[in-house]
Amino acid sequence: MIPACLLLYFIASQFESPRWLAEQGRFDEARHVVAHIRGVDAHDARVQEEIQAIKKDVQGRTKLSIREQAKEATSSKKMLYRCSIPVILMAFQQLTGVNAVNYYSPTIFKELGLGGASAGLLGTGIYGIVKIIATVIALVLGVEQWGRKAMLVWGGLGQAACMLFIGGYLAFHGDGGLTIMSYLAILTLYLYVISFSFGWS
Repeated sequence: MIPACLLLYFIASQFESPRWLAEQGRFDEARHVVAHIRGVDAHDARVQEEIQAIKKDVQGRTKLSIREQAKEATSSKKMLYRCSIPVILMAFQQLTGVNAVNYYSPTIFKELGLGGASAGLLGTGIYGIVKIIATVIALVLGVEQWGRKAMLVWGGLGQAACMLFIGGYLAFHGDGGLTIMSYLAILTLYLYVISFSFGWS
């Protein structure tokens, strides 16, 4: 609740985008926002130059309706291919099941043998921290060095392998007690979110 209230407060206190203001014809406001971002006077030459570039870009665009955009996106095989890739990527990202794992992680940890506060801590606290750290490392070190395509493929394979192991463990683990395999399954759940962070995140 507190993070949501803080987010709402800080969003309300933010300036509109200079480009959006320019699209609405509010160039004076756009100029003041650019000056505020740059930390200079609104009449600074650099601000004027940037506003002129934004104005030129905005005025050179043709606004299309949703129907016209859809028609343009399907106007050729090449265009359809280029426009469908982002949609397919986002659909596959959701189909990895990561949202379900995020939401039910405390329950999954209980199924793997942990109970009480331990399941909640590992399922929400440490799990979230591991996900954030892995995502930052992937963005800083992985994307440009290893390539996006390779990371998608290997990240997806890593997620699949982790889910197969956890599914097999839960299928044959009946007593609910903690064993060496239980700890290995818990580790595998963390490897799952690391694979997601390096691949489809």
